[in-house]
Amino acid sequence: MSVSEPFKIPPAPALRKGQNPGLYLFGWAFRAKPDLVRWANENNVGVGKDDHVKYQLAERAITVRLDPLKLGCVYDPSPELPNGRKLCFILTDNRTPESLERAKDMDRINQFRTVLGPDAELKWYRYRKF
Repeated sequence: MSVSEPFKIPPAPALRKGQNPGLYLFGWAFRAKPDLVRWANENNVGVGKDDHVKYQLAERAITVRLDPLKLGCVYDPSPELPNGRKLCFILTDNRTPESLERAKDMDRINQFRTVLGPDAELKWYRYRKF
């Protein structure tokens, strides 16, 4: 998939009112070290450095390229990560009608896809306080 291919925007959760339906974040969730080291290797960040340094450099490089960028914790269980704890580069959330509209901003979505890769899964994740 290339960035030029259309991105199908996933359905948004309901607008958050109080604690219901809960806070959701729209963005790219990742397992901190393995996913960021993979991104560093694919983007020639930290060549020749150990994985810990690559992880730190990748997080900084993504943050700079997607400025302004927020980072949050989300719940996204999978077989390799049963507790579901992941970090997420956040595009928007479901706190206000305006923030729900930002989930439809194709310029920003394509900016994320350009930096993170066209196969980066941008979707809604349930916020999780860890």
